[in-house]
Amino acid sequence: MHGEVKVRGKPFVKNDPRINLKGRPIGAVSVITEIKRMFADDPTALKKFRKRYLDNPNNEKHVVEMIDGKPKQIIGGDSDNPLTITWREE
Repeated sequence: MHGEVKVRGKPFVKNDPRINLKGRPIGAVSVITEIKRMFADDPTALKKFRKRYLDNPNNEKHVVEMIDGKPKQIIGGDSDNPLTITWREE
């Protein structure tokens, strides 16, 4: 399996019935909406959250990635160990 790219399932095609054209169901609430609601209901919660977040050194990388984006990641082999991609159609 080394060096192969395994694709699970079937790729989407035009008019595929698995595609949700209507979007998120009415009444569904996103995580971001819930967090905003929580902070709106209790303004001190936002201050506590911000302090906990900024005091955690593991979040430094996350903050930099949010500001500048993730660094470019190059995937490839070399002359001794070339990258091989095997494509099979089923």
